[in-house]
Amino acid sequence: MARDICYSIDMNVFLKSIIVTCSLWLVSCSFVTPTVKLIPIEQGVPIESAHFDKITIGSSEEYVIEHLGSPTIKHPFKPQIWVYTEERPSEVSDRKSTPVLIEFDTNGLVEQIKRPIS
Repeated sequence: MARDICYSIDMNVFLKSIIVTCSLWLVSCSFVTPTVKLIPIEQGVPIESAHFDKITIGSSEEYVIEHLGSPTIKHPFKPQIWVYTEERPSEVSDRKSTPVLIEFDTNGLVEQIKRPIS
């Protein structure tokens, strides 16, 4: 009989220590602040804004490639839309990269140039 009492006391102590340990572990994890740093990744080679001034409505695809190079991205569902990365001076940092969309018509001529307003 004494053996059963001793076993039940040890089991209670064991369960309490497990509960206290798990509780402390959970509480300590909630005070840890994440230290993940997001690093901006630029895709493509930024082109200076002066090069985009040479491209006008009616320019051919060959002319655009000659002056800007291959586009950073061609729209997957609308291959007549090309995306370039423009590099402009910024007040906050030295340079700021922004996307420029050049849309061609069915004849392969520039129909529209979409640049962000600076």
